[in-house]
Order: sequence, then structure tokens, then C-alpha cells
Amino acid sequence: MKKANLVPADANGVAFGRTVSEVLRIVYLTGNTGVSMGGFFPQGLNGRFRTS
Repeated sequence: MKKANLVPADANGVAFGRTVSEVLRIVYLTGNTGVSMGGFFPQGLNGRFRTS
């Protein structure tokens, strides 16, 4: 039986890095980094990294 890996890490437990664009795609639930609202932030974000 194979166990699921729910942590984005390699076999040594070292976490994979993500760029700002990759994180924004995750939190906005979209493939478009120019979008500044949706997903986990339906009202959008403010500040330096709201779009990339």
C-alpha cells in the first residue's frame, strides 16, 4: 500500500520552493497570475504581491 504525500517535500523532508506566481495561482484558484481576486480571497488582496 502506497501512502499519500500531503506535504510538498522531497524524500528528505525538504520543502519545494514556490515562486510568487505559483502561490497566486493556488490562492486565486486560477492559472492566470494577472487575476487579483477569487479562490481563497474572493475580495482580492492588497499590497505588493497581489498580482505578478
